[in-house]
Amino acid sequence: MPRQPRITSKGTCALCKSAFGKSTMTRHLQSCMEKSQIDEKFTKDSSFLLKSFHLLVEGHHLPEYWMHLKVSSHARFEDLDNFLREIWLECCGHMSAFRIGREEVKKARSLSMFCILECD
Repeated sequence: MPRQPRITSKGTCALCKSAFGKSTMTRHLQSCMEKSQIDEKFTKDSSFLLKSFHLLVEGHHLPEYWMHLKVSSHARFEDLDNFLREIWLECCGHMSAFRIGREEVKKARSLSMFCILECD
């Protein structure tokens, strides 16, 4: 059986409008955010350090569909779900799910709780 050709796709950086492949985009975003100073780490009063996650989201069994996202650590999985539905996914009212390993994550959980449980 012949091998399936590898599908490569490019995305456009929302900051500088340059196009990159999925793996190159990770490196590009690090430098582009530093240059553009979009990666602001403090709230208005500069007294509270905000943490964020860099997420690579891709289609289930369709890795040619992907997005890099910067998400606040205060966000809940439900917030992420709503964003993805508005931007990308919603077509037929399908239920979405987030999993850590094989265990489903409740949408009310915050991403910061995930990091505390999984990163320590």
